[in-house]
Amino acid sequence: MRKSSDIYEHLAKIYLESSSNKKKKHFRAKPKFRSFLKFSAVVTAGFLLILIAIIFWHGKPSQSEEATVAIGSKITKISFPASGSVNEGIATFDLKGLDFLGYKTLGFSARKSNYLDKLVIRVELMDSLGRRSKVYVDQLPVYKWKDFEIKLREFKGTSDRSKISLLALVVEEWKTKEKDRAALYIDNIRLLK
Repeated sequence: MRKSSDIYEHLAKIYLESSSNKKKKHFRAKPKFRSFLKFSAVVTAGFLLILIAIIFWHGKPSQSEEATVAIGSKITKISFPASGSVNEGIATFDLKGLDFLGYKTLGFSARKSNYLDKLVIRVELMDSLGRRSKVYVDQLPVYKWKDFEIKLREFKGTSDRSKISLLALVVEEWKTKEKDRAALYIDNIRLLK
């Protein structure tokens, strides 16, 4: 017959072994859970990146179709008159009393034909009463298009923006090298909210 102390030692040994086995099993389960958490975090981060890319792919909200009114969607070439005539090339757009009140910006794309030309665009708006206001745009690129956006609050002379009758883009050619071949190209004229 065993002594009671031997029995207690034997029971303690069994208890310690079973508790260490539980810890081992529990320790093995944690890496699986951690890998699942890592996998779900990677999937969630990937989904968020795709969602952000889709949002930016569609452009700014101000560029959406509801927020844009196209004024000129064809490429317009502004050529300069022959020497001895008027010193400006001009492109005009009859807006027929277009309401500008809901819009904040006038945008367009432009490029020039010769990199040596120092061209300045005078952008003019005329309201239904014949009052004009103008804003000047410079730093025009050559061979590639550049977008320009002018805040409508910069047009000071037209007080009634509910009926704008004319938009004129006037090129001032004060430092043009070869007037016969110089040209300015305008495209994508639009109003933005």
